[in-house]
Amino acid sequence: MNPVFQLPATFLFDGLLLMKNSVVSLSTNIQHISLDNHLSYSEPKIIVIQDILNICEPIVKETFLTYLNKNFEKYSLLNLTEILSPEINFSWLFELYVLLHSCELWNVHGSWVESTKPELGPIANYNFNQIAKVANRDNLSLGIKKREWFTKNVTNYLNDKAVFCFPTTPDIAPKKDFYTQNPEARKSGGYFQKLIGMNAIASLTRSPQITIPINEPGDFPVGMSFLAAQNQDELLFYLLSGILRNLEGQA
Repeated sequence: MNPVFQLPATFLFDGLLLMKNSVVSLSTNIQHISLDNHLSYSEPKIIVIQDILNICEPIVKETFLTYLNKNFEKYSLLNLTEILSPEINFSWLFELYVLLHSCELWNVHGSWVESTKPELGPIANYNFNQIAKVANRDNLSLGIKKREWFTKNVTNYLNDKAVFCFPTTPDIAPKKDFYTQNPEARKSGGYFQKLIGMNAIASLTRSPQITIPINEPGDFPVGMSFLAAQNQDELLFYLLSGILRNLEGQA
């Protein structure tokens, strides 16, 4: 459901990026293509989503903004409500994503679940039995319309000249069992609802998203995500090539 290019960006750490010839790994028919020559884009506009930044913990904000100001000369801030509507927030994104995702999963696996009756975890059980199975056609149709409306506005805004930029998670990686994973916790406005809501943009709009790890100033691992419009995957590769050149210049 979410075409995210996480693998190539994973190699970017402490200035090391296995990207210059990684385009060849995407196709066995392409060999030794220079990333810089292959792509013909102007420098994309970096748009930081203020709504997401506002719900992140201070250490994530500090790390994110320090890296951003150090490595990008120009960027702008945007609240999603400026291009959408006042109701749009991480809770709205979370609810819409969970509804559509749960229904898609039930459509694919529902008959198997009904016949074999596997022991499901609390979240899967809730999503199947309390969301997907009871979702009526009108609610699902409305959810699809919301998704298409959301997708159209985001795609038209980004076009082929801009990318969204935001922290990948609202907080640093939690210790095991620090947060309770149950339906109530996921809907409480806490870590998991924020995490799923802020990363639902790519899934709902079917857009490419990449993430690079950054770890300054507190030396905590924090992710920085970049999201382009539909079918603009190459724009993200172009952006990464620029980040690589910048890191090589700092080395």
